[in-house]
Amino acid sequence: MNKKAIFVCALTAVAICVCGLVACGQQATSSGSEDSSSTASSQSSSMDLASTQTLAECMGAYYASFHEFDEGIQSGKSVPPTMRFRAKGDVDGEVHDQDMIQRVWKKLCEIRVSKKKVENHPNDDPTTTFDFDSGSESIPFYFCNTSFIHVVGNEVYEVQDTSEVLALVEELSSTLKSSEPKGNDSSAGAGNELKEEKGAYFWDADGDGSKEHMWIDFNNNGDEAPSGMQIRIFGSSFDTSAYLDGAYAINSVKLEKDERGPYVTLDYDQGDYYSHDHAARCAIRVVDGKIEIKELQV
Repeated sequence: MNKKAIFVCALTAVAICVCGLVACGQQATSSGSEDSSSTASSQSSSMDLASTQTLAECMGAYYASFHEFDEGIQSGKSVPPTMRFRAKGDVDGEVHDQDMIQRVWKKLCEIRVSKKKVENHPNDDPTTTFDFDSGSESIPFYFCNTSFIHVVGNEVYEVQDTSEVLALVEELSSTLKSSEPKGNDSSAGAGNELKEEKGAYFWDADGDGSKEHMWIDFNNNGDEAPSGMQIRIFGSSFDTSAYLDGAYAINSVKLEKDERGPYVTLDYDQGDYYSHDHAARCAIRVVDGKIEIKELQV
């Protein structure tokens, strides 16, 4: 082989070697970038997690009884009889199905929100409300456009994944639209007997389209004095009580409606300390935020 051929071969070998080194360098750089990107992504996720909290943690800091309330629902031992759901301009109704109430509560508690309060937030009224009512206590989840949770007053936190809230809104809206009466038809169910739900009766006492609680507690006065029943009806706009003398046992509570609006008839055993098996009936309604009781013929 002549010298010229040897020189050309040598140059070719050097070029191949240099290209190989460049390629390796590029591969290493690319790999390094991928590793760096992966690490940054991991750090970002870790930072996101570190800067958020569950709604259960957030709400627990504001409601003294939240953890007890939560434990009762999570265990299934004390699920509230009512959850009222409102989606502004779309639906306003109540859920009484215990499984659904428990499931919605669990999903809400798992939603993650910011740890830091939002200083500059929308001042709009909550557009979506999930209100869990045990009959003696109510714990509400107030959302504004599914993006912010209004815990109490101006204590506002940002929702990390709004799709989780939106999924619940769509599910409950669909469920209530297909199963609940629409509008403010306070005559819906008129003539039907109301069943006690965990110590309370639920009916639309003021005709505004939402149900109020009615508690009827037996008051044993003893000492040969006539006993009676304490009746309390309360909702979002009023809380009123009245006493029914000589009432000893509830036989039935029936929902009714007339030209004055909704009311219930209460069939009960009436009497005194010595004898209290007389069948009696009365009409109970709310007038101007106060209970009105009228005796009826049986």
